[in-house]
Amino acid sequence: MNYHQLTSKDVSQLLELWNEVVLEYPLTMKKLVQTLFCDENYDNQATFLAENEKEIVGFCIAIKRKYPYLEKAGQDNRFMPLP
Repeated sequence: MNYHQLTSKDVSQLLELWNEVVLEYPLTMKKLVQTLFCDENYDNQATFLAENEKEIVGFCIAIKRKYPYLEKAGQDNRFMPLP
C-alpha cells in the first residue's frame, strides 16, 4: 500500500471511490470541483490517497478554514457533510 497527495490524474478514481462509500452524498465531477477544489480554504497538501496496485482504496480530505464560510462545516465545531 502506498500513500500520496492527490494529483490531477487521481481525481476520477477519487470521485468513483467517493460515490461508492459516501452513499448519502453522491457527487458529480462538477460538484466535486465546486465544493472542494474551488473552496478558497482547500489545500491540496491536506488531501491524501491510499493506493493499492494503482487503485485508489482510501482517501483523507482535510480543510482548515482560513476564511469563514458559515454554511459549511467547522464554524461551530459541529460536523456538517458537504452538500
